[in-house]
Amino acid sequence: MIFLGYRFDMRNKTPQQQNIVRDRDRLNQLLKENDKNNIDSSSNHSDLKKLLIKETRYCKLWKSVSIKLESGGVAAIELITVKELSRDEVRFAYYKENNNGKLRLVPRPLDVSKEELEELWLKAKKEGIIS
Repeated sequence: MIFLGYRFDMRNKTPQQQNIVRDRDRLNQLLKENDKNNIDSSSNHSDLKKLLIKETRYCKLWKSVSIKLESGGVAAIELITVKELSRDEVRFAYYKENNNGKLRLVPRPLDVSKEELEELWLKAKKEGIIS
């Protein structure tokens, strides 16, 4: 909600998070204008690819950091926007590699050692996913 130029949804966000939200809003506006005008602008799509990593029916994935686990899986901390709630969230995720070599999200709790969690946490902090 914007009132006299003040965005109430930004008041509890860090400056890094505010920049991510502003970039996302700007790109969403550009995409809406492109859809309205039926224009295919490669520069707008390349800007979107720089920020948006992946989009699913559930969410949009904006940033992600990950580490390989001793068990063979991948642990990740991700900045996502849940579409149904229109809310930014931090997701702790566990991925396994399938036969094709692609990573697949496994819907279960992320179980990692203290050292692995510390490494992952520091990476997420450095990338601005958490503060």
